[in-house]
Amino acid sequence: MQYDHDVTTLTPRHIVEAFQRAYAQVYGREAQVVHMFAEWYTVNGETVHRMTLFSETARLRDLAKQQQEQQQRQFIEQLLREQEEAVIAQQEMQFAHQQAAITQQQAYYHQQAVITQQQDYYQQPQPAQPRPAEKPKADRSMIQRLISRLRGS
Repeated sequence: MQYDHDVTTLTPRHIVEAFQRAYAQVYGREAQVVHMFAEWYTVNGETVHRMTLFSETARLRDLAKQQQEQQQRQFIEQLLREQEEAVIAQQEMQFAHQQAAITQQQAYYHQQAVITQQQDYYQQPQPAQPRPAEKPKADRSMIQRLISRLRGS
């Protein structure tokens, strides 16, 4: 609500509305304010003077401002915490990927070493296999004589 600055006095209605707005900002509910007479008001069942109502309205506005600043600080702190947690989670994920890559690389090198050992084994000269013992070469004429003896007997 905008006030007409040409008016030199505040009406009881302006005073009540200002207090109710300030009260609602701080407490989140409406205050029961009634103008009784002259400079006296009833606020939530308590009788107060107009000057007390002015100072209480100013105090409530300051308190509302402090609450708003506190909420902003908490919001910013929460954002910072969430950002830090996100960075930590990202770093942990990168570390896990690095560990997985290292493990995979180690497995690859191990596999290559096994392959190299196998290749070296099969490329080494194999010990000569002993040949089966050769039968002594008998003289052919001797065999023929033996055959002829067997037939002739």
